[in-house]
Amino acid sequence: MQHQSHSPDEPSLITSRSRPGKRACTDAPESGKQTPPAPRSRARAAIACVRCRDRKSRCDGGRPVCGYCARISAACEYDIIRDAERALSHDMGVQILEAIQQLTQLVRAEPRREQADDDRDSNNFHTPALPPSVSEQSHPAAAQVTGCPSGLKFTEGLDSIFSWRVFPAGLDPIPVDDGRSTIPMPDELPRTSFSELTRLQTSYCRVVHSVNPILDLGTLDYYIAHVAENGFDWTTRTCLVALVCAIGAICHDQAVKPPLSPFTVNGRNSDVDVAYRFWSVACKRLGRAMSEQTLESAQCLCLAGIWFMCNLRPLDAWNHFTMAGNCCYATMLARKSRCSLEPQTAQPLSQVIEDSIFYTAYKSELEIRYELAIPGSVLEYIEDQLVFPSPPTPSHTSQLEGLDEETVSWYYYLSEIAARHLINRILKSGMHASGHDGQHSPDEPQARALLQSYRLFKAQLESWYKSLPPQISFPPPSATIGPEPDPFRRILRSRYLAILELLCRPFVRICLNHTLSLNSDLIDEIASVASEGLQCCAWRLQAIRTLKRLDHGVWIWVRNSTACSMILIGAARSSMFPELNAAARLRLSENWRENILAFLEGVEMFSREPRGGVRECYRLICSSIEGLHDTESPSSVVALA
Repeated sequence: MQHQSHSPDEPSLITSRSRPGKRACTDAPESGKQTPPAPRSRARAAIACVRCRDRKSRCDGGRPVCGYCARISAACEYDIIRDAERALSHDMGVQILEAIQQLTQLVRAEPRREQADDDRDSNNFHTPALPPSVSEQSHPAAAQVTGCPSGLKFTEGLDSIFSWRVFPAGLDPIPVDDGRSTIPMPDELPRTSFSELTRLQTSYCRVVHSVNPILDLGTLDYYIAHVAENGFDWTTRTCLVALVCAIGAICHDQAVKPPLSPFTVNGRNSDVDVAYRFWSVACKRLGRAMSEQTLESAQCLCLAGIWFMCNLRPLDAWNHFTMAGNCCYATMLARKSRCSLEPQTAQPLSQVIEDSIFYTAYKSELEIRYELAIPGSVLEYIEDQLVFPSPPTPSHTSQLEGLDEETVSWYYYLSEIAARHLINRILKSGMHASGHDGQHSPDEPQARALLQSYRLFKAQLESWYKSLPPQISFPPPSATIGPEPDPFRRILRSRYLAILELLCRPFVRICLNHTLSLNSDLIDEIASVASEGLQCCAWRLQAIRTLKRLDHGVWIWVRNSTACSMILIGAARSSMFPELNAAARLRLSENWRENILAFLEGVEMFSREPRGGVRECYRLICSSIEGLHDTESPSSVVALA
């Protein structure tokens, strides 16, 4: 196997050049020794002065002059920046290990604490959600472990809806992944002509890179040229190029018409064959990426996750996104912990790419985890320790003529990260905890605390919306919303509607699941927010009625749209349950059925697709809406202005 190395004149997808530095481990604790817990104050100096460090002698840490420098009458200086950086990385590593240990203990104790957890979830209604400046300070790792250890309890994914009272008992969860590919792996190698590689690179950049800028395009050009000239080798560079080309072949902007879809069970087309040839090349080199701690390895693992999402295999995607985030963070720690004679400063490009890799892996992992109620990973304990990524500085030309496409893409990316932070705060606040098992109806203090959390987070959502730059902003939704041609605006509008619907869903669940013993005004307020959630479901179905292109968002789009469709169907079925006194006050839009049918028409091309549960989603909606007549809808159905 050829060993991977970069010459001094060879670029990297992480940075233009970097110094290797020496691997000094003088400050590392001895792993074989264990000491009992002790106070934080230590007799030995945690930080040595520059002179004592150069002599490699013990320093008493005296300020402003240590004992040794005082004896020899020398100037005593401390390298504050380098020492603080090393201390931060050490403390962060300790926090991560502690968080993992606590999480392991919580998972092991879960069967014995199930009843206690139910009581705690009910009590969470009494605690209003705190602003991020309060709730996410001071030891965020410990707060996340004790507050919402695994995400299993508070998920609002598709399967969580099936337990609502308005649905028939015994609805099976939607299958997720059978772990098999319906298209066999080809043995033939793909063509590596420069024109073919650049064609696929262009498709990748247009569909994937514009919304997930984890690569430096200039360096990617260099790698493409190298592979075109020299063929495949066994480096992560080749693995990265193969993944870009595989994704570029399967993702495109062309009109999706069966049977040319790569998800079609019957037959294959040329682009799918090309995609799987490149994937076969990449798959044989991913092992090297898994064994190395470099940002290029993290890029390969992240691209592998995107590939699996394109192929409707979310569990494989979640696995690779998690590995990519861990690899990226291990690389950060390795870089920060290296000790050299000269302080090392990351290149601006390195920092931008480093942050974008981590956040892409993290937000992708979270999206799958929250949907499928998968236990949390170590990535959530790291997020609060990272600097929010900064966009590239616009050039003088772009300032005069408007922002260039690359800068606009970065503003979109930052807006996506901010939206993900807000979603995390909502799910960790406890809003979705009480009543999740469908057995407990909220009392008045709990209902008012839930309304208070709703108002707080809705205000944060509106602040997020108002902060969007004009280039990616969108008109607020009204009675109906039409198609949005700009991909950035379309995705951000969908994100806005998704967050608003997430805020309203606990109220929808209460109305469709409980008989409320509350005063009439409070029930009206709950029903009003729930009606807003029903309208959001209709808007989300209108926002993307059909698939315009194949990309890594197909699976989550199908799952979310199925959830919205089932919520609207559940509201229409609520008239069959007269004991649900709040459901009688819901307002369901007149075109709810048309929105569901339009989604079914758009997803019909995947109606036989076995992967990712897409076929089952299609069949579930068809069977649920079949025979549901208008007379079964609530008597208070009105058109929402």
